Amino acid sequence: MPALSYLSQNANEKLQAKLVKYLNRHTISIPEGPVVSFCFDDFPQSAFDNALPILEANDWIATWYICGRYMDTVHPNYGPMFTQDALNALREKGQDIGCHTFDHSHFPEQPAEVSISDCVANRKFFIDQGLPEARSFAYPRGSSTLFTKRALLPHFSGLRGVAGGINQGETDISLLKANGIQSDRGGIAECLGYLKELGSTGGWMIIFTHDVQDEPTEWGCSTSDFQTLVDAVHATGFDVQSVGDVLENIGAHEVFDGMRVAVE
Repeated sequence: MPALSYLSQNANEKLQAKLVKYLNRHTISIPEGPVVSFCFDDFPQSAFDNALPILEANDWIATWYICGRYMDTVHPNYGPMFTQDALNALREKGQDIGCHTFDHSHFPEQPAEVSISDCVANRKFFIDQGLPEARSFAYPRGSSTLFTKRALLPHFSGLRGVAGGINQGETDISLLKANGIQSDRGGIAECLGYLKELGSTGGWMIIFTHDVQDEPTEWGCSTSDFQTLVDAVHATGFDVQSVGDVLENIGAHEVFDGMRVAVE
C-alpha cells in the first residue's frame, strides 16, 4: 500500500505540473533583442558579499528574492542569511527587490490561503524596511498551483519559476522560465549553453542561484564559476537588466486585465 500511495502522489504531482504549465496562462510578447537577468533566491549573505561586487563592476542591477523571516538568521543549509545592513545597502544601491514569501512557503504543501497570506506578510516586511513594492515574485522551490498563478498575478508584474529555458515569443508571465546555476544542476554549463542559444534566437534569459562562495551548497555556485558566467555574458554584449525592469519595459503590469493591485 505505501508503494501505491507514493506512485499515486508522484503521478498527481506530474499531472499538476502539466496543468500549471498549460492552464491559467497570462501571456505577453517578449521582444527579440537578447536580454539577461541575474537573480538570487532566499538571499544568503554570501551572495551579497561575493556576487554583488562582480555585478557592480559591470554596472548591472540584479533581482534579490527576499524572504523577510530570513533576515539576520543562520540557515541550516546556506549558513548566514542577509543582514539588515546588506538589505539597506541593496536599497541604497537601487538593486531590484523581489518577493519570495515571508516564510518560504511551499505552495503545494500548504492551503492556498496560507501561501497568499505569507506574501502579504512579506509585503508588510517590505513596508517596514522602507523597500519599494516588489514588481516580481519567485515561487519557493519553483512550485506553483493553478490557484496561486491566478491569485498572485494581480499583485505582481510577473511570477518566476525554476524550469530552464529562454522566454521567447508569447510567454506566460505567471510562470517565467529561469536557469539555475547550482552544483546539483551541473554548475554553469547549462547556462552557458542557453547563453549561446540566446545569441541566435533572442529572447529573455533569467539566471538564478542561491549562495555564492568558494565551497557552495548544492543549491549555490562557486565565486569563480559566477565570475566566469558574468564574464561570458559581458563578452556577448547582451543587455543586462533586472527582472523588474524587463517586466516594466515590456508592459507586463498591464496583462492582468489592466488591474494591478498592491499586496496589503
